[in-house]
Amino acid sequence: SLTGTSGVGVGSTFQWQVSANGTTFNNISGANLSTYTDKFVTNTTYYRCLLTCYFGSTTSTSSVKKVTLINPQITSSTPGSICGTGIVTLGATASLGVVTWYANATGGTALDTGVVFNTPSISSTTTYYVTAVFNGCTSTSRTPVVATIKSIPSLTSVTPNTICGPGSMTLSATTGLGTIDWYTTSTGGTSVGTGLYFTTPTLTATTTYYVEVTASGCVSASRTPVVATIVPLPTIASVTPAGTCNSGSVVLHATANSGTV
Repeated sequence: SLTGTSGVGVGSTFQWQVSANGTTFNNISGANLSTYTDKFVTNTTYYRCLLTCYFGSTTSTSSVKKVTLINPQITSSTPGSICGTGIVTLGATASLGVVTWYANATGGTALDTGVVFNTPSISSTTTYYVTAVFNGCTSTSRTPVVATIKSIPSLTSVTPNTICGPGSMTLSATTGLGTIDWYTTSTGGTSVGTGLYFTTPTLTATTTYYVEVTASGCVSASRTPVVATIVPLPTIASVTPAGTCNSGSVVLHATANSGTV
């Protein structure tokens, strides 16, 4: 509100004027009282009052009053995400003032201030809210910023395999979510296959492969071993011939390195 009553005598009239630049002023329709209130200020605005005396129609002009509109706003926000429970880093910038973070869309106590906000450790996706504050003025509403917790995928089953003697075999694994990759090492290395099924190269000895799942950039906590077993082919180690002088039965002998003869 603006007031222009100082030093005014009986028989004077008021005319309030407004300007966007402080140079060119226009009359405000109906603003003819000693006090003027503008309820719809949307930008920095200049005001002045013309005081006209009935007697002689003398007009004087008041000093110019500048009303500065302070309207801090959040101009951008950056959500964040991690795999599994933990701390998520969020970001926001303001047109002016201090960026202030809250757990609620309205009310509550500020959690932190600054363009970067590290959440407490959370186990599920959580929305935080940010506002800009400058000289006691706050942005009209709080901006939501989401901290996303992505599920860590896991295998539901693995199926090893066994063959007799050197050769190739098929191993398998299943998951409810994501892509399965096969490795020859429990950590590191390069994937040697992708998918539910993996056919080994020709093996001459029992070999362990390892499988992991990736979904939405998240990887299973550890690789699961899947064994390709080679059972050595049994061989006859020795034989013992036998004979008889007359007709009848003969007992022969043989031994094997494994298994049953």
